[in-house]
Amino acid sequence: MNKKQKRCLIIALGSIVATGIAGICIHQHNEHTLPQRLLESLKDRLSNLGRCDNAWINYEAHKTKLYGETHVGYDGGITIIENDRPVYYEFFIDKNTGETIQLKQKTPPATHA
Repeated sequence: MNKKQKRCLIIALGSIVATGIAGICIHQHNEHTLPQRLLESLKDRLSNLGRCDNAWINYEAHKTKLYGETHVGYDGGITIIENDRPVYYEFFIDKNTGETIQLKQKTPPATHA
């Protein structure tokens, strides 16, 4: 192998490594921002009920069995002001599909005075 071939091989290998590292970085960024994007999407979908007063999402995905199927996703809560009163919901969003698997109204959490 001559110098020119070695140089081309090194450049090609460097490009492959750089592309792999960039792919990993993009994947990690997307994984980190996915819960927030899913929460924003849910807030948009629920905006017809009223104004979102507060919302949170757990950034650690976990497995849960709902309606006879196992899902991996995020749970959280959202408070919507409906007819001038706060209504609290808990939810579970599937990580892979973005589908809201469960949305149930709950008694508002107690506030600390």
